[in-house]
Amino acid sequence: MEVYAVVHRQRKSRKGKGFSRGELKEVGLSLKQALKLGIQIDPRRSTEHGENVKTLKTYLSKEVPTPETLVALGIGKEGFNMGKKTGKRGSMKAKKKQKQKN
Repeated sequence: MEVYAVVHRQRKSRKGKGFSRGELKEVGLSLKQALKLGIQIDPRRSTEHGENVKTLKTYLSKEVPTPETLVALGIGKEGFNMGKKTGKRGSMKAKKKQKQKN
């Protein structure tokens, strides 16, 4: 599900390129959190429309919380090595360190 901002210009409304920083701040999201959740940001916009804030709130309430979403919002813990690249090299280094400790 995608969410779009609405921009008002010359008495007309159209779909915007993204939400302003003020709108994200009012909802309680940082720029990084919004990007991780797939919410578009328009850094050029400085206006705050109540309609967009309401849209963001309903989007966040309807979205099914996945582990990635919870981590992005800072609620969940990083589990199952999310966001980390582990491969043979990483595991071999860890094994060598454990052998040296013993």
